Amino acid sequence: MRSTHRSSHPDERNSHLEALLDDALRMTFPASDPIAPAVEAGSAPGSAAAVEARSTEKPRSPRMTTCTHRDQIKSVEPNTKGCEECLKMGDPWVHLRMCLTCGHVGCCDSSINKHATKHFHGTRHPIMRSIEPGESWMWCYVDEVMLS
Repeated sequence: MRSTHRSSHPDERNSHLEALLDDALRMTFPASDPIAPAVEAGSAPGSAAAVEARSTEKPRSPRMTTCTHRDQIKSVEPNTKGCEECLKMGDPWVHLRMCLTCGHVGCCDSSINKHATKHFHGTRHPIMRSIEPGESWMWCYVDEVMLS
């Protein structure tokens, strides 16, 4: 957990601002979004590190602009108040995502265990949504498209 200590030293302030920006980018873009490799590399989208990250990722099929799985969204409630698997294991998580087919709650791809994505791979339930306060976006894993 980051300290709330405020420092007047420029290097510490810059480091703190970089960490906040990194957190904001991780919240905004799902891990399968094209910007994710640049975020993982710790660089801006146009930087040399970002170009390198893009050149090493596997090629993707053309992205769809619509989701063809909305018919699988059900009226579900979260099964738990935290990541189901992390709670059992005693592990921490960063952000929570809920499966819109069954209500499974898993941790995001910025978390160590990536249980929301693992749930998709295990069940093929296509759409999840953020259950973080103030967020309402959804993600279709199959069509790789963000929904609102």
